[in-house]
Amino acid sequence: MKLKLILVTVSVIFTLVQAQTPEEEVYNSFLMGEYYQFTNDNEKAEYYYLLVLEENPESITIYKTLTDFYLDIKDYDNAVIILIQAINIFPDNNEFINTLLNIYIYQDQTEKIKSLLEDQILIHPNNVDLKLKLASFYYSENKWIEIIKLYSDVYIIDNARSDVIQTMIELGMQSHEYDALINGFKKLIDYNPINPEIIITYFQLLYIVGDNDQVLTELLLLNQKYPNNIYVNNQIGQHYNDHSDFAKSDSVYISLIESDNHNVTTLNNYAYNISIRENSGIKMLQTALDYASLALDQDPENASFLDTVGWIYYKMEKNELAEYFIIQSLKYNDSNPIIFEHLGDIYVSMNNMMNAISAYENAIEIDSQNEIIQKKIEKIKIND
Repeated sequence: MKLKLILVTVSVIFTLVQAQTPEEEVYNSFLMGEYYQFTNDNEKAEYYYLLVLEENPESITIYKTLTDFYLDIKDYDNAVIILIQAINIFPDNNEFINTLLNIYIYQDQTEKIKSLLEDQILIHPNNVDLKLKLASFYYSENKWIEIIKLYSDVYIIDNARSDVIQTMIELGMQSHEYDALINGFKKLIDYNPINPEIIITYFQLLYIVGDNDQVLTELLLLNQKYPNNIYVNNQIGQHYNDHSDFAKSDSVYISLIESDNHNVTTLNNYAYNISIRENSGIKMLQTALDYASLALDQDPENASFLDTVGWIYYKMEKNELAEYFIIQSLKYNDSNPIIFEHLGDIYVSMNNMMNAISAYENAIEIDSQNEIIQKKIEKIKIND
């Protein structure tokens, strides 16, 4: 069968060779190349393929054919030459780029890998795949700062890639490249200053790697840059509250609410902060309840808002209402240990120790390292 096929192919080819037009000559050379490759006469196959390339240097087909041919015979040097030519002519063709990259990886040509990816990123600055490939290469060389920069670029190009944010944080913390990590988040904030998750994560990092004065300085600088940014102002209010500067915290929150009393984030945050202060009297707790209720009216299925209302009722010693709202909160979010802890505290206040232990144990299942909740369970069991 193989002999018959070869004879037929030869017959067809020699018939076609009689054609005179340049297009037909190129086509016939291509067929001759395929024929000789099929018969394992690689020298002649290469000769005819190169003839086609010389006559038709902008044909993507001949570059793909020659690449496959050289890879098939393991002539990687010539494959590289053809691929470089192809990439110069077809710079948007990822197949050529990836093939060349794979050859360099196979040959362990680290500098060429780096050079190829960096050059291609200059040509295609919004190509996420290239940036991630370069980040993977840098990972093998422990270039953490460069990786963090690349990941911040990737998120700016494609903000659906929240996974790169987590990877940025993990790399920055593990490598202790805190400045690079902070600068990466500043870059993200400059790109999208109304993204609350980025802003909140940024300040969480500052609290971890910096001191309180540095955090406040960064907050105020960011506020100067984005004076009407609700999320930045909320963080300022939160900072003052966390450091017991309640007068300044109240001033920030009240100013925000007066300018926009429909912002549920501000309403809930301020209400919850009032509720957890040790010396909040009934008047302040009622104010907190009013604000929390406004937030809940706008988003009645929000677990955090329901928890805030429940906790305020607890602080007001209205345990039945507190229990109701906390249980409602758990219907929408049963993965937050704080909500279970709140429910346990309410049951302790109601002297329902069995339910309190159950609630605390649910919290421990989620946060097994929480020593505060562990001590609450132990205290109940000792007193029993």
